[in-house]
Amino acid sequence: MRRREFLAGSAMAIGAAARPWGWSPQAGGSKTDRIAIMVYSFVRVLKLPGRPTAPERVLDVFDVPEMFADRYKVHNVEMQHNYFESTEPAYFKDFLARLAKTKSRVSNINLELGNMSIAAADPALRAQADDLTKAWMDHAVILGSPRVMINQGRLTQENKAAAIETLKRMTAYAKTKNVMVGGEPRGDDFTLLTEVIRGGGAYTNPDVGNFGGDQ
Repeated sequence: MRRREFLAGSAMAIGAAARPWGWSPQAGGSKTDRIAIMVYSFVRVLKLPGRPTAPERVLDVFDVPEMFADRYKVHNVEMQHNYFESTEPAYFKDFLARLAKTKSRVSNINLELGNMSIAAADPALRAQADDLTKAWMDHAVILGSPRVMINQGRLTQENKAAAIETLKRMTAYAKTKNVMVGGEPRGDDFTLLTEVIRGGGAYTNPDVGNFGGDQ
């Protein structure tokens, strides 16, 4: 399958340094109303829990919405789930207050669950991926995020059926929360990835932006 066919055949919500969204700007709004930026793009300069301090780590996670708004005029923030130091309601409330200061919002929460994925060979790891993804859907509701994005692991023809069944459980729960579940290409065969996404009732989040280093 060609990349163009993969994009056309799936529901698109694009983004990884910058992902164009599918809506049109409001009257009098900016074209950047349709753009979301993934915080992962700034991992080298972020102050993150458990990471060693370094001179280049100058950006606090709570300051990200203001930086995106001031520097890029972008108000849609894609957060890695492990950049939140807490999942307590008070912490989320404080983060939402920082978003509100610049009229910003969380547009996507990207889940990095290690070896817990829909493609894991161990059914216990697939079950844990399912449980944790559902928990983050609950957090997404609190944070006002319309989407969560999974890391689907390494898909193969051998684990395709199990991956689809696990994804189905995730998307069924997502519908009860009015949250979308997305996946993005991570070196996968496009035909296989499309079959899993369609079979599991999820959406695509094509990675078209990447930047890093000194850019």
